Amino acid sequence: MLIAGIAGSKHPTLKRGDAIPMAPKEKALHAAMRGWSALAPEGHDFVCQNTSIKEFTDVAGASGQYQATVVVDYRTIRHSDGRLFAPKRTTVSVLFKEIKDSLGQDDIEVISINQL
Repeated sequence: MLIAGIAGSKHPTLKRGDAIPMAPKEKALHAAMRGWSALAPEGHDFVCQNTSIKEFTDVAGASGQYQATVVVDYRTIRHSDGRLFAPKRTTVSVLFKEIKDSLGQDDIEVISINQL
């Protein structure tokens, strides 16, 4: 489940202890990190450090689908010796949709991700 935080007693609309849902723009950052990490070569992992949105649009005619252009700062880890490589930056275009996971909680599914 993707949540932005937990509501306190002074939250205007939620009860204390309720989960605060993420805005779609915040979900775009997570979609970019998930999608980019999945593209790591065999025997390596990408560790995303910072992300920022350049462009965000709602996909016309599809409810809960979003398109975003995101800048991702990441580092590569090689599994064989645990070596951590220097940071790099890339720009990706990610298309994702909001779904429910097996427990009925809000989640995201990355439909496509392309490096720009």
